[in-house]
Amino acid sequence: MKKISILMAVYNEVQNIEECLLRVKEVQIPNFEKQIIISDNFSNDGTRETLLKLQEKENDPNIIFLFRDKNDGKGANIINALNHSSGEIAIIQDSDLVYDPIEYQSLITPILKGKAEAVYGTRFARAKEFHVYSFIHLLANRFITFLTNILYNKSFSDVLTAFKVVKLDILKSLQLNSKSFDIDTEITSKLCKIENLRIYEVPISIYSRTYKDGKKIHWWHLFILIFSLLKHRF
Repeated sequence: MKKISILMAVYNEVQNIEECLLRVKEVQIPNFEKQIIISDNFSNDGTRETLLKLQEKENDPNIIFLFRDKNDGKGANIINALNHSSGEIAIIQDSDLVYDPIEYQSLITPILKGKAEAVYGTRFARAKEFHVYSFIHLLANRFITFLTNILYNKSFSDVLTAFKVVKLDILKSLQLNSKSFDIDTEITSKLCKIENLRIYEVPISIYSRTYKDGKKIHWWHLFILIFSLLKHRF
């Protein structure tokens, strides 16, 4: 049976991680088994202890728990999970319940049909449920997406989506090294540089949260993302 590797980067999500893991486990993907790789980025809110209990409870070789000894950022955490993956397709899954695992089937469909090597779950198609959120965050996302489209002659609607699905051999070949939120722009930049690689977008639902709820990206990350795009382009 083919395997899908689900890469879950976790940092201070004690309120959500158990429910997120449950949802990922419950999702059925016909003809695929799921390899779930959870990488904790040195959480200090009780997430680490919760994961250790889940590790003992699950005792499943297809659920891998990783614990980093320092917090280097989202990118370092995703790369850590990626290094332990072994499926045919990789799905990046945030652990904050903003992105619903129920979307997996629609996300992988273009790859299964042989039409794509990578699929982005776009939050802005408005074809599904959409949590109306900060206009400032919308502008920042639009700007980064617009800049990406100019630099790479593409027509993305949402390059900062955390729901990215890529054939695993291709994702590993990118040799990712970004430690922070610029992992998103690094992945996109390097995928766009691969000749004839096909990227699709699929509408997804979004259940955004506020900083009070635990949102972690901040305004200054905008400059990190811009620098990342320019660095990888030139």
